[in-house]
Amino acid sequence: MEAYEVALASSNLVQTVEQAVAQVGAVIMAPDTTTARSKSASLEDKIAQVDSQRRILLSKIGDHLPEAEKIKISLMIDEFISYQTDTAQLCLKFSPQAAIIQANDKSTTVNREHMLAEVKQLHSGMVRSAEEMRKELATSQSTRSTLLQIVPASSLMIGALMVAALMRGRQAKTNKQRFDSALDTMSQGFCLVDDTGRLLVVNSRLQVLFGLTEDLVGQSVQEMARRIVIARQIDDPEALKFLMNFNLHVQNMKAAVLTAELGQRIFDFRFDPLADGGLVLLAEEVTYARTAARKMERMALFDALTGLPNRAQLFRKLEATLQTFRLDARPFAVLCVDLDAFKDVNDTLGHLMGDKLLIEVSRRLKACLRPEDFVARLGGDEFVVVIAPSPTAVVPSAICERLIAEIGRPYDIEGQRLNIGASAGVALAPAQARSAEEILANADLALYHAKEQGRGCYRHFTAEMQAKAERRRRLGADLRNATANRELDLYYQPIVDGRTGQIETFEALVRWRHPTEGLVSPAEFIPIAEESGMIVDIGQWVLERACHDATTWPDQIRVAVNVSPLQFRRGDILQRVKQVLAVSGLPARRLEIEVTESVVIQDPNVTLQIFEELAALGVRLALDDFGTGYSSLSYLSRFPFHKIKIDRAFVKSIDDSKSLAVVGAMTQLAKSLDAKLVAEGVETREQLEVLIHRGVTSIQGFLYSQPRPLDEVADMIEASFPAQRCA
Repeated sequence: MEAYEVALASSNLVQTVEQAVAQVGAVIMAPDTTTARSKSASLEDKIAQVDSQRRILLSKIGDHLPEAEKIKISLMIDEFISYQTDTAQLCLKFSPQAAIIQANDKSTTVNREHMLAEVKQLHSGMVRSAEEMRKELATSQSTRSTLLQIVPASSLMIGALMVAALMRGRQAKTNKQRFDSALDTMSQGFCLVDDTGRLLVVNSRLQVLFGLTEDLVGQSVQEMARRIVIARQIDDPEALKFLMNFNLHVQNMKAAVLTAELGQRIFDFRFDPLADGGLVLLAEEVTYARTAARKMERMALFDALTGLPNRAQLFRKLEATLQTFRLDARPFAVLCVDLDAFKDVNDTLGHLMGDKLLIEVSRRLKACLRPEDFVARLGGDEFVVVIAPSPTAVVPSAICERLIAEIGRPYDIEGQRLNIGASAGVALAPAQARSAEEILANADLALYHAKEQGRGCYRHFTAEMQAKAERRRRLGADLRNATANRELDLYYQPIVDGRTGQIETFEALVRWRHPTEGLVSPAEFIPIAEESGMIVDIGQWVLERACHDATTWPDQIRVAVNVSPLQFRRGDILQRVKQVLAVSGLPARRLEIEVTESVVIQDPNVTLQIFEELAALGVRLALDDFGTGYSSLSYLSRFPFHKIKIDRAFVKSIDDSKSLAVVGAMTQLAKSLDAKLVAEGVETREQLEVLIHRGVTSIQGFLYSQPRPLDEVADMIEASFPAQRCA
């Protein structure tokens, strides 16, 4: 029974040692630090199990051997266990900081594979030599007899013990060479520091990395840092900063990374403390990676064209400024700035010139602000300014006026003199907003009102603006269903020959009768439709309905339909007009398409082709609101307009000599272009007389009629209008 127990204990020890060898391999070949840490824990448990089984085996063998033989066998077992677990202990001491560092590095991986292969080969060699070495082990007859009688199952293990004892010295040297080779092929600098701060191991890569020639083993880790500073020729302020930070990381004894710029190069120093009080230090050059990361960060946070912070960085700034307020209650202001007439530059001179103009604008913006203020470009011609917090309530009126005046000064770029303007919206925080999104939305809403009220000015956000914005949002949602719900209708306003009182044309004007709001003004819902894109579908419905209605009128009366810029940008307006004319049966000569100057300039060549094709069909073309937009005579001379409509603003001030002069000039221009001139917004007989005297005979306005629904058109036609003759 005792012999069986000794054999069983011997067999268990062999198996456990073999399992420890396998665990060593698992740690050595770990693909990453997380796996290595887990495998190391398992290995540590296995080594403890080996030690326990060793004591059990020795206690059982000791009953059958003299004390001297017992000691000898004990030493041999210890030798075997020590050899097999040397690498394991090394892994536990340095892993995952050192033993598996650079797990994906090709040369290190190869070295570790060779190391594992040799461990396995040595184990196989010991098994093959067991029987021969058993004879050398039995130094006395009693020992030989005892072993042969009571531990036959353990004879291979005992032979292996002797092989290990004989080979230990040579293998220890081989292991050291192998470990040194692995360290020197690492791509990082490596050093092992003991619990007194002295360097135990330093690989050659660390010395090459920093240009060190001295032997550092035995020196303090602080001395190594000092020599790095000298070798890298770092100036005093930067050197002192590096040495202080380096020493702090050494003393903290916590896993951490110190990134340091040493000259023109950037390095990461990784500090990993060991359980015995020492630490593993890795150094790696990261110049390229950090430079690339900084470029990526700049791309992510800065506008590529102007170099100003972009939207992402703006939100960071706003959140930080709001946090500052929460700490010290200092209010601040945000300005949304948008350029006026910038699109003209892009459309007429090209985007390259527009980009150069934006760069100049960004320079002027920065020059207008204090160092503590912040300006960002959101894209296009939109900028945002954050006025730094102040102890008192911020009233940035003077800043707005300065910005608008500075941006409005002429620009000279590559021989071109450019004139643009700027509008701004202002919101205050936290009085008017508590989040970055909210304050930007409020400032943008104020900007919208500034542009709506004439441009070249600024507006402060108010609660009334918010209420109007909410109404716009609500109307926009309702407008999407207006056509399907048959809430839209067409009204018609006549254009009359002021000399005869006869109706020439009816202009189709869309109206929206909201189920709860009643009749909504076109001035309110048309901009909503244009901004949302719904104007395309609404415009198509108006075109179809107007052409269908016009087929019931006398043949000499035309119908005029307004077409938005967005309908032209879709590029299929010609096909849509052809289709509507074919379906309705209305002759093309009885349809007038009215456009504003913004349609003309958005893509002149494409628009000209569409106009010419429409004119070839027989459709008449009218330029609406002439004199209020870009008013380029070159466009008028190129495009085949049959009618030019004078904006009501000139008619309203017709008694002013300047307005009268403009009307006279328009009359001559229309005559030279063989186009009819129409005056909009005529409300009084006095206005009519002046216009007819100046040669303007086509009149539209409340003097004759306001827009009226279809069922009243027949009455207007039948009654006609008495001739309005001049005195």
